[in-house]
Amino acid sequence: MTACGEGTAHHARGFTADQDAERDHLRTLFSIIIRAVSSVINEIVISVRSFSLAQIYLSVITRAKSCRSGYSFNVVFRMELSGMLQFPIDCPHCGTKKSGATFHEVYASTAARLAVFGSCNTCFGGILVFGNTRGLPSDYARRPLSKYVKNWPELVEHMEIIGMAPNFPKPRSIAHLPCQVENAFREGEQNLADRRYLSAAGNYRTALDRAMKDIAPGGTGTLFQKIERLADANALPTSMIDLMHEIRFLGNQIHDMDDPDPEDVKAGADFITLLLSYLYELPGRVKIAAEKRAAAKAE
Repeated sequence: MTACGEGTAHHARGFTADQDAERDHLRTLFSIIIRAVSSVINEIVISVRSFSLAQIYLSVITRAKSCRSGYSFNVVFRMELSGMLQFPIDCPHCGTKKSGATFHEVYASTAARLAVFGSCNTCFGGILVFGNTRGLPSDYARRPLSKYVKNWPELVEHMEIIGMAPNFPKPRSIAHLPCQVENAFREGEQNLADRRYLSAAGNYRTALDRAMKDIAPGGTGTLFQKIERLADANALPTSMIDLMHEIRFLGNQIHDMDDPDPEDVKAGADFITLLLSYLYELPGRVKIAAEKRAAAKAE
């Protein structure tokens, strides 16, 4: 009964028995061709896999060198093999170093400049990465490329990174510092950037202590007593004396059971920067300016 019904339906659509047989033959032939092509493709994929991996790795090395990222090639290589558009960053939000960032959208501000929006894989904080790429058609400028360029991930993977916003905090530097003072200050700045606040507080106090030994050598007693002697001698303005005591207070917290408040450490970093700039950088810059004027007059 079913066969009779099917036959009736076919004939109702205008098909004969011979046409049905021909269509079945074509389906079978098409299926055979698909299996044959799939087999060839699988063999090709297997044969070129090692070559493709080598290409990706060379691409990673080239990009890392061009943008001077400083990241391990293997770190970038593993991320690219994960199948996601990623790149390692030092996250400015959570402070995680070499955290993977997943990119979601790319915008061409000009035909050669890209802005890529992404998010940290650790804290999911948003970032913008700016880079140069090979010139795109002018029609693509000032528009989101994901809607118009199918291979936009490839553009991002091969762009030269020139900046990121927000930036991972960079250590500050002060000119004309004595070597020992500079070492302590620089280490404090690096610890602050890495969010090691307890260590940073100790480094800033050490920088102050070493500066005191340099500007007032031979003094004895505690740091408090040394600062007070400078105050009694009117050797420094009152504001500088107050800065010294604030830095000393911050350093004292490293001996407490509780860690210092990050905001207090950041304030201490500003205080020590102002103090050392007043004690060393400003006099150094004035001396250089005076020497230039003297040299100009001598000519």
